[in-house]
Amino acid sequence: MTNINKLRECDVRKAIMNHPDDVSWPARYTALIILDNADWSTWTAKITKSFIAAYASGKYGTVLRYAKQLEKFGWIESTSTRTNANSFQILTTIKINVNHLCKSDLSDTIKMNVSNDSKS
Repeated sequence: MTNINKLRECDVRKAIMNHPDDVSWPARYTALIILDNADWSTWTAKITKSFIAAYASGKYGTVLRYAKQLEKFGWIESTSTRTNANSFQILTTIKINVNHLCKSDLSDTIKMNVSNDSKS
């Protein structure tokens, strides 16, 4: 299992893009937006889904669908709370499941990339 304390943000980006799960490309883009807004020491983002939709120039309903897909595959876990009693805005805390995303040994990936680069 990968040591999450040694992971870098770029390692998680690479894992999102190359993960073998059958996650759609727009959902992967949504995962990258979440990662862009995450605290990398805890791999957690406190974000509204409205913000994700605006960031991606997309629609709120579409973001919800992609977030559900990411949760279904175990990439993220989310909990939502209202920002205050009189508000319709909901703050979502999203935990990126880096253990699931980075199952393989990252040192093997780095070695493979170095050996492939030397052939070019």
